[in-house]
Amino acid sequence: MPSFALFFVPVLCALQQGAPVAAGGSHSLCINFTIAVRNRAGSQWCDAVVQAGRQLLFNYTCENHKRPDSWLIPLCPLGEEVDARERGMLSGTLKDLMEELKMEMPNLQLKIPTNRGPLSLQGSIQYQAGVNGSTVELKLSFQGEEVINFEWTHLGLKVHSANKSVEEEWKDKVVTKLLQKIPGEFEMLIDNISEVRNKMPQTTAALTMAPGRVPVPVPSSATATLTGSSASPFIWILTCAIVFGTMFMPVLC
Repeated sequence: MPSFALFFVPVLCALQQGAPVAAGGSHSLCINFTIAVRNRAGSQWCDAVVQAGRQLLFNYTCENHKRPDSWLIPLCPLGEEVDARERGMLSGTLKDLMEELKMEMPNLQLKIPTNRGPLSLQGSIQYQAGVNGSTVELKLSFQGEEVINFEWTHLGLKVHSANKSVEEEWKDKVVTKLLQKIPGEFEMLIDNISEVRNKMPQTTAALTMAPGRVPVPVPSSATATLTGSSASPFIWILTCAIVFGTMFMPVLC
């Protein structure tokens, strides 16, 4: 995530703290990501944003010159308070998934020829808990074109692609096994997020950021004014500023 977008994050967090959670928001997780293959050693090769409902929680970046346990960065006080065990589990799942998808990109290039420069894979993971069981959906686009969708429910896995050879091949990929782990892991993460959220005040006057981040103080009066339904337009404007300001974010939940 570029540095200019970080100045919007604390303000957005304050507005989200006071805004009501959308229906089903406390039982859903969304992850938007992009993987880009570059030739530069040590460069960033993936970028992801993790949301619970409509609240931004974490930024995840894959950088060769940094330790993997430092790739997950909280964006808000709520993210900072999530248990270390749950954060480690999320980070490990994202690491395994990003690395596996990165290895599959050359194979996709063979099946879907393109001359659009460096290889880029965009995707979104949508997790939704429900009374009939949870649902996990993974959508992938290669070089900006939709390639394949995965949907995992209590009834099993469904894979769909307009390219039938891709569809058949990916049914047995490691990615499908990783998807089967997500419901249990994300259910524990959502439970912890809900527990932390219930313990936190509804408004935040002064916000603290992760090391290296620059906090933007929000006066309590301003925070109180921008709560409830009146905050909604501001939340979505700032959400767009952050999400579209990330280095790669063409696919949104």
